[in-house]
Amino acid sequence: MRKIGLLLAVLTLPLNAHGDSTINSTNAFSYGANVGWMNWRPSAANGVKIDEYVLSGYIYGANIGWIHVGDGSPTNNIQYSNGAATDFGVNYTTEPASPGMAKLRGFAYGANIGWINFEATGNPRLRFSDGKLQGYVWAANCGWVSLAEFDTATPSVEHFVQTDTIQPGIDSDSDGLADAYEFLYLGGLGGDPEADSDGDGTTDLGEYLNGTLPNSANDRLRITNFTTDSGGASSLLTWSSTPSRLYTIETNLDLTNPGGWAPNTDFGVEFAPDAGMTTTKNPLTEVSGSKRFWRVRSIRPLSP
Repeated sequence: MRKIGLLLAVLTLPLNAHGDSTINSTNAFSYGANVGWMNWRPSAANGVKIDEYVLSGYIYGANIGWIHVGDGSPTNNIQYSNGAATDFGVNYTTEPASPGMAKLRGFAYGANIGWINFEATGNPRLRFSDGKLQGYVWAANCGWVSLAEFDTATPSVEHFVQTDTIQPGIDSDSDGLADAYEFLYLGGLGGDPEADSDGDGTTDLGEYLNGTLPNSANDRLRITNFTTDSGGASSLLTWSSTPSRLYTIETNLDLTNPGGWAPNTDFGVEFAPDAGMTTTKNPLTEVSGSKRFWRVRSIRPLSP
């Protein structure tokens, strides 16, 4: 378990975090047997905010005081390094092996209990379908803290932390691209969001919204395989996908009618992709016809 060796200052009262909390006003409580209830939204101004790269703000426990999950301003403008007391916090990441989920990893700090570790053993994570957090976090001085407990026999004892939204990352130059995305893939701030840096036919802004890479011509949202029967009543569709997004499949009988697109609901209106870098849905069923057009749209999970 990695620890940060130097603490420059301890704050017993919070400074305002970056923007209002995203945590649900009712479903805001985690629980530890040794520390009791912990409120992830003690107020809108100082509660936890979750965005697509980092967490920021404060948790409050009546028995342990304030816990800081990060200030929202990583030193590298992307994510917290957790290698220095001036750059610690909880990061938000996705990976192809865990579609429909975001991992929460890093450190939070409470002046009265020390470091709280968001790590792989407890596997704290966020579910895109409803914003509920799952798993556990660990503190050497107070043990495990549960982010969700469910008891179907006694619903009154259920508790969980839930976020209403996942906010876009900070966009300090107001160009529609999160700062972290620009630093990760475009060399820093100041780029043109309407540029097509990798020449793949999708603008950098389009790549950002789709969760694809603006510096790789092989990474863009596209259908890679399609098969159907003679009447188009049963079809197979494969497309490139990313674990940071949900997807919807739509059909239209006439491309001259832009309002004619309607969702195919065989797999739900919105759904998580397959594990890996592509997603296949089969069979997609529709009424037989002489022609039909298909498209796939990416959806930012829990978009505000």
